[in-house]
Amino acid sequence: MKEVLVVIAPRCCGITTFCNKVISAHPEIALVATENHGPPTDEAYERLQELLDQPGDQRIIFDCWNETREDREQITERLKWFDPQCRTGGWVFTTPKGDCAKWHVEAEMARGLEGEGLARSLIKYKASYDRFHDNRPHGLEGFSFLVQVNAVRPPCFSNIFMPLIDGPYVPL
Repeated sequence: MKEVLVVIAPRCCGITTFCNKVISAHPEIALVATENHGPPTDEAYERLQELLDQPGDQRIIFDCWNETREDREQITERLKWFDPQCRTGGWVFTTPKGDCAKWHVEAEMARGLEGEGLARSLIKYKASYDRFHDNRPHGLEGFSFLVQVNAVRPPCFSNIFMPLIDGPYVPL
C-alpha cells in the first residue's frame, strides 16, 4: 500500500525533530519537506510523484505549510490525482503553545534576534499559532485518517502509522 502522511502543524512545534526521529527509527520511510515548513512547491510535488510511481509499498511523510482547509484539500486532491489508491493520513500536531513559543524564541535567538525584535517576533508567532489552531481540521477534509501528535509527549512510533482517528474527527 502507498501512504502519504501530511504534517498539519504550525511552525516551531517540534516537526523537524519528530520527523527526524521517525525517519531514524524507520529508514524505509521517505521524507519530502519544503524549506522552513513552507507551502508545497512544484519540486516537492514532483518528488512525491516520483516516490509514488515506484513499485511496491511506499510510506512518505510530507512536511509543508497548510494552514487552511483549502490548503489541505488541495494537497489531498493532488495526491489522489497522483495515485487514486494512495492512502493519505494527516498528523495533526497539538504541541502546547508554551512549548512551541519557547522553541520559537530559541530558534530566533540562534539567528541573532534579541530585544524588541524578539518580542515582536514572539507576539507574531503566538498569533500565527492561534490562527493555525483556529483552522485545524474539524473533519477528515479528504484524509483517510488523522492522528494527533504532541511533540512533547509523542506517541509510540508504531501508533503514528495507525488510524487513531478514523471517521469523524473530533478536535481536542
